[in-house]
Amino acid sequence: MICLLMLGLLCNWVLLYAVAYAYLGLIDGERAVREPITCLYFSIVTWTTLGYGDVRPSMDARFVAASEALLGYIWMAFFIGMFAVLFKQPAERTSRF
Repeated sequence: MICLLMLGLLCNWVLLYAVAYAYLGLIDGERAVREPITCLYFSIVTWTTLGYGDVRPSMDARFVAASEALLGYIWMAFFIGMFAVLFKQPAERTSRF
């Protein structure tokens, strides 16, 4: 149940950042873009800290992108920790018998 809640919140955060990038603009190659699919792509790449480099933030969006990457690091650490706890509990129950 908590994993579904976290997944839903993750999707909301990624979409919220994508909307911010659509407002502030991104740079694809040498041209400015505000296309929703490009903004969503950049948001996912930034959240997961992959950083392909094909699309980059505009000057106005740099701190937004940095905050998304930082939040992505923290969120992933928490999410992986939650999975570890959830998988550890059934393993402990079965190892007692």
